[in-house]
Amino acid sequence: PARVLAQAFGCSVVGIEQDQNRYEAAVRLTERVGLASRVTFLRHDALSGTAGLENIDVLWGQSAWVHFPNPEAFLDLWIPTIRPRGRVVMSDAFLLREPSGSEERHVVRSLETLWGAHLLPINRWQSALETRRCAVTHVRDYTSEAQAHFRNCLSVSSKWPNGMVTPAE
Repeated sequence: PARVLAQAFGCSVVGIEQDQNRYEAAVRLTERVGLASRVTFLRHDALSGTAGLENIDVLWGQSAWVHFPNPEAFLDLWIPTIRPRGRVVMSDAFLLREPSGSEERHVVRSLETLWGAHLLPINRWQSALETRRCAVTHVRDYTSEAQAHFRNCLSVSSKWPNGMVTPAE
């Protein structure tokens, strides 16, 4: 998302990546596509501090905040870095409701393990934002799109020939 934002809006973006390999790959790709003057990456654990960042226009999380076990602690750390009238934007996986029954709980826990995620109810994030005086102005449920995407992945993967995985995968 950092490079897309910089290219689409001409803005400066700071991306945070905790994993060394992902950080290095992000820096290389950013240089390769000619956006190093607008996009900077920090190798940093976003839960350990704000890396000195301040006066942020937009705190953006896309498919990342699902890895944070405690939205309140994360927001307490990062909301003070946002300039007055700044924005919080997030796009991630959430639960619309708590799992009902042991089978659903098992599916959610399995998915959390596979993704290294904490699938929390969307209302927990909303409440955490509102408690910190952030107005939640837009929420969109992409469940049907996600279901169609994963059904397609399952269909394609079931037809994929054996032995097509490279050693790197």
